[in-house]
Amino acid sequence: MSDIQTDVLIIGGGLVGCAVSYFLAVRGIESLVVDRGQFNREASGRNAGSLHMQMRPDELQWEPAAQRELVAHKKAAMELWETLESELDLDFGVKLGGGYLYAETDADFETAARLVEVQNALGVEAELLRVNEARERCPALSSRLKGVAYSSVDGMADTLAMGPAFMKKAVEKGARTKPCTSIAALERAASGGFIATDQHGERIVCRRLVNAAGPWAPDVASLLGHRIVMSSALIQAAVTERRPRIVGELLQNIGGGLTMKQMANGTFLIGGGWPGTRLEGATTTVTLESLEGNLGLAIRVIPQLADSNLVRCWTGVIPHALNRYGQRTQIFGELADEPGFFILTGGALVTLGPLFAQLMAELIATGSTSLPLTYQRPELFI
Repeated sequence: MSDIQTDVLIIGGGLVGCAVSYFLAVRGIESLVVDRGQFNREASGRNAGSLHMQMRPDELQWEPAAQRELVAHKKAAMELWETLESELDLDFGVKLGGGYLYAETDADFETAARLVEVQNALGVEAELLRVNEARERCPALSSRLKGVAYSSVDGMADTLAMGPAFMKKAVEKGARTKPCTSIAALERAASGGFIATDQHGERIVCRRLVNAAGPWAPDVASLLGHRIVMSSALIQAAVTERRPRIVGELLQNIGGGLTMKQMANGTFLIGGGWPGTRLEGATTTVTLESLEGNLGLAIRVIPQLADSNLVRCWTGVIPHALNRYGQRTQIFGELADEPGFFILTGGALVTLGPLFAQLMAELIATGSTSLPLTYQRPELFI
């Protein structure tokens, strides 16, 4: 069995892996993307597709320099999202129509006010609206809310289409793919680069390697003896039947537990971090208690959903990474003690995924990035 040769081996065929392959191909750099299953079937394809420009409450505790860097990333990400459908010549449901981060309690409304204050100081367009003001713009909102933090640049996209769109264009530009390929072993090649051996004993020889395995990235790193600290969460989401158009914006509970948007076909996509259940092996299933809680939040914010039927619901695994400063962010960069081994994983990689994939291609091609990435260095997660 002859070895497969490639310049860059990308492990993980979700949104990030597919996008890295595309941006490398744009630069004329060869890549091979492998995934243990079919592409975009795990974390990326099961995500609710929310594009979050607004800051999260926990980010209010970050140091000012980290907040400024975060906002710079989000602004650049949204500028990229505005061009991607045209660049990739495919409609994958990108809509930057604004978003409401809503508060149900006085304490949450105070947090919303603080978020708006900080974001405006950082140059993010945000408004604090009391419930009567918010309902003038979106009458479907419940009158029981206290108010919202509003940003005009929040949005949504179709997670089932995003990864394949990048992969299609990458392949057209020369990238290769190898689905249903589990990497069983990794080693340094004597002549430099890496040798990856799959579950069938086939070897892939590469100059450089990108670990884009999402929640399973620590497992990939461990094959070369490296420890990356991160965790994962099993979430679930649901879709309703089609309803008349009543909401055009992304909706999020400031206290967590709900993200919701009405899709172009009229269905409501409801997510927000409520956990599913793990069964034996890799099998997961929806938890009725979590489903009831999540739908309860949805009905509290949009009462008209009370008589809607569910069409389907599902589970998905998402990664979480906390750096040594306690910041929930991405892991990005080249391992300091393993030249040629790059990693890109962690949270918010739907919102920031295409941007960080573009920056990864920059790093591989030039050794630097056009935006600062101070808090994402891999050594901050060990």
